[in-house]
Amino acid sequence: MAVHGPFRCTAKKLTAVPMPAGRIGGKGSGYVVRAASNDDFRLMNRLHKAHIPFSLVTSPETWKKKTGADVPAGSVFIGDAGAVRSAMPGLLDGISSQLAVWGIRIPR
Repeated sequence: MAVHGPFRCTAKKLTAVPMPAGRIGGKGSGYVVRAASNDDFRLMNRLHKAHIPFSLVTSPETWKKKTGADVPAGSVFIGDAGAVRSAMPGLLDGISSQLAVWGIRIPR
């Protein structure tokens, strides 16, 4: 759209942008963090530091066949839900809600 003259814009200057808290939702044997944020790397660093094993979804098609869930490539799978719960609340401190963690039951 072309602008052909001056226009008026009312805006509010922000001094800070509050980050929503990360959260864990659902129950299952593991958790999935959908790929979508730079905070994924912060979470993976924290998982590594806490000695909680995780893996990355490399094939969304294979993942869907095994679990029935649609997740994009690069999503983080954490297979030890108990270790995640034990590492709370510090594990998600300062990580945004785009990293919401969903419970998922993995077939054996």
